[in-house]
Amino acid sequence: MIEGPLPTICNASGRLFGEEKKKAVLAVLESGILGSTYGKVVRQFEQKFADLLKVKHAIAVSSGTAALHTAMVYLNPNPGDEILVSPITDMGTIIAIVCQQAVPVFVDIDPVTQNIDPAQLEKHISPCTKATPPVHIYGSPADMDPIMEVARKHNLFVIEDCAQAHLTEYKGRLVGTIGDMGCFSFQQSKHITTGDGGIVVTHEDKKFGRELRLYA
Repeated sequence: MIEGPLPTICNASGRLFGEEKKKAVLAVLESGILGSTYGKVVRQFEQKFADLLKVKHAIAVSSGTAALHTAMVYLNPNPGDEILVSPITDMGTIIAIVCQQAVPVFVDIDPVTQNIDPAQLEKHISPCTKATPPVHIYGSPADMDPIMEVARKHNLFVIEDCAQAHLTEYKGRLVGTIGDMGCFSFQQSKHITTGDGGIVVTHEDKKFGRELRLYA
């Protein structure tokens, strides 16, 4: 049982911005450099997040949905390619797929964890299947070992949707670092917030010939 109010997008409940955070925001405002293109703070944050997850690359974006869209654009599916996804997720997971003219194919969930059921995953694979974004729903990790086994067998790109699972561990490994790419949200109700915002992490950049940052 969680005691006290949870974070909400409606007011200040469930969070406290201390003096350190206020000074950091004020320092950016007083610098006169408010855009990430020329500023240094976002790059510093990217590096710290990459170090935290022990990944090589972390690219900050405007939202968790933008993180998923960036990952999907990086994958560059052809129109009509199929993406295997859980039916229990935020609409942002699906928006990233349909915006690339790919087709979301819903795979049934494990009734206990409410994450995508690895036993059902392989049954939905077709010649058009390109990827799967397992969603770590409510902070509970999807069963990544069998998911990765199926993905490697069928050459599927794995984009972990970690919007609700910052620093969640799966068998001693942090989610977002197990698949090919991980996507996080910093929206106001999340574990870490920037008001809105997100980040994409990966061990391997330029997998499809161009840098991930160009897609962001």
